[in-house]
Amino acid sequence: MKKEDFLRIALEYNVSGDLHQKIWEDWENYCHAKFCTGGIEKTLSIFLEIFSQNLEKAP
Repeated sequence: MKKEDFLRIALEYNVSGDLHQKIWEDWENYCHAKFCTGGIEKTLSIFLEIFSQNLEKAP
């Protein structure tokens, strides 16, 4: 996933700049750890899982 795609999704969810930067960093770290294999569906499901976890932690 490109950062532009990520930012578009973050904006759709009205996520603050600080929070979507944090989610992006979590996403990149996870991606590097897992090598982001498995196609776009798998990648998106992992992204949305991280995204929703971060939304739950938001103040």
